[in-house]
Amino acid sequence: MLGYDELIRELRRLCVENRSGTLFITTPENHSLRFVLRRGEITHVVAHGQTGMAAVAWVKQMTAGRFTYSEEAIEGGKPQSLPPTSELLAMLGGADPDPRLAPTTAAFVTTLQRNRAIIESELAEYLGPMAGLLYSELVTKASLGVGPTTLKDAIDSLAGEVPDATKAARFKDKVRLRLAANGPMSHSA
Repeated sequence: MLGYDELIRELRRLCVENRSGTLFITTPENHSLRFVLRRGEITHVVAHGQTGMAAVAWVKQMTAGRFTYSEEAIEGGKPQSLPPTSELLAMLGGADPDPRLAPTTAAFVTTLQRNRAIIESELAEYLGPMAGLLYSELVTKASLGVGPTTLKDAIDSLAGEVPDATKAARFKDKVRLRLAANGPMSHSA
């Protein structure tokens, strides 16, 4: 069971990652809430038999719940009149600390996702299966606007997890070479 703030952070993360699907929440009182997302935008809200902004009032009364997310379940029904997603998240308490950072955060998360295979495979040489866990944690923090904000800083942060300084430097060099060979490194590499 997650608290309200944690549930809204999860909704925000899905939006920042430009996901399409449905976030289902069940409260301890067995009430059902649903957020439909299309490419990171909230298109539908359903709660307590209400839709749209009427449902948002019910969402704000929730204190805790369990969630599931499905990328297949994106049918929202007829269009709802909702404010822009950034405003809706602000109403729910899940806004970025500085709304001007939202596009930058989304671009950085996209950059991390696009370069995941290269960076994670190099990190796995030094940390084994922990590499995937550390990379997922890095992406989650980035989507919440916490931690590194550039690809260079992300690589440096991951290198800090390699206990041997020589191996950490080798990891950074190999990642940068592979990323450069794969195309221009973006997002302030």
